[in-house]
Amino acid sequence: MSTEPSSPGEPTPSCGMPGFTCVSSRSPHAILVTLSGELDLAGVPRLDDALREAATPGVTVVVDLRRLTFIDGSGAHRLLRADRRIREAGGRMVVVRGGDMVSRFFGRIGLDRELAFVDRPPIPTRAAGKHGHPETVTDGFERRRLNATAGHLAAVTRRLEIATSERDELRARVGALEQELLDLLFQPTSPTCAAPVGGLVA
Repeated sequence: MSTEPSSPGEPTPSCGMPGFTCVSSRSPHAILVTLSGELDLAGVPRLDDALREAATPGVTVVVDLRRLTFIDGSGAHRLLRADRRIREAGGRMVVVRGGDMVSRFFGRIGLDRELAFVDRPPIPTRAAGKHGHPETVTDGFERRRLNATAGHLAAVTRRLEIATSERDELRARVGALEQELLDLLFQPTSPTCAAPVGGLVA
C-alpha cells in the first residue's frame, strides 16, 4: 500500500487493514472482478491489468466493491478510464456499490453519475440451447434493462397511437370548419329590389 498522503477530499486509509486484492472470474459473456482491501496508487496496476483483459466485445464486466475498505482518486479514476475503454471495445461495465465511505467518496468526486452502479452483482442465468446445453449467459442487470426498455417502448407506442388519433380527429374538425366557412362565403344571396327615388310609383 502506498504511503503517499491522500489528496484533499480523499478518505484516509486505515492502518493495519489488509492489502489490496483483485480476483477475476469469467463466464462466456460476463466477467466478475472482485476488489478487496485498500485500493490506492500501489494497487492500480493490478486493477488495470484485470480490467484490460476484460475489455472484450459483447462481455459485461461487473466490478464488485463491497469488500473494498478504501479507495483513493487514482483507483476511482482508473475505473472510469476502464469503463470508457470497455465500452469502446463493445462491452459494458457495471459497478457494485461498496460501503458507505467508498460510496461517499464516489459521490464527492462526481463519479457516481459517470459509472453504472448497482446494489448487488447481477445473477447469471443460463439459457439452454436446442440440444439442452447452456449456450448463452444473460445477467439480471441486462434482463431488467431490456424489460424496462420494452415497457418504455410500449408506453411510447401507446402515446403515439393516442396522439395520432387526436391528430386525425383535429384534422377532421378543421376540414369541417373550413367547409362551413366556404359555404358561408359563397352562399348565394336573394336579390333585393331597390325602392324608387322619392318612394313614388309611376
